[in-house]
Parts: sequence; structure tokens; C-alpha cells
Amino acid sequence: MGILRKFAQNTARPPDRRVRFPVTIRYRSIKAKIYAPAGKFKYYRVACTVAGKRRMQTFADYPKAKAAAERIVRDIANGSQSWTSVRLTNRRSRRL
Repeated sequence: MGILRKFAQNTARPPDRRVRFPVTIRYRSIKAKIYAPAGKFKYYRVACTVAGKRRMQTFADYPKAKAAAERIVRDIANGSQSWTSVRLTNRRSRRL
């Protein structure tokens, strides 16, 4: 049973020791932070403010988290409010 559970879980890599966390990704005046896995939470977290609210996404490895953070800050700087628009679209579809 223990072996099956081990393979069923997506295990993340340990934090990258060459990078000092939290890492701040900047583009123009927009910032996103990447937080290292800590304690029992084994995923990298990308945090950014969108439409006045703090949003977080999780990633299993650092390169994916960094690529997503760079994409997010560029999208927000160019006027996209991607996290909120997805949420509003889901709410509207439930009402109809």
C-alpha cells in the first residue's frame, strides 16, 4: 500500500540551494515573487497582485515557476487581468 501511495503522489524537488528565496521577478512596475517549498508544502509558489487581490499559483519545479512568473508580469503590464477574468467567466457560466 505504501508503494502505491508513493507513486500516486506528485513529489516535488527540494528547493534549489543556488537561489536565494523569495525571488522577485519585475517587469516595468509589476512584481511577482517566487517562494521556495517550506515545511510540508513541497511546491514553489508564485504570488502576484492582480486587480488589487493577491493571487498564488503552485509549481512542482523552479524553472516552470520562473517561466510562469515572467509570463504573468508581462501579461499584467500589458493590461491583461488573466486570473480575475477566468474566475468571472466561471461564475457567469454557473449562473446561466
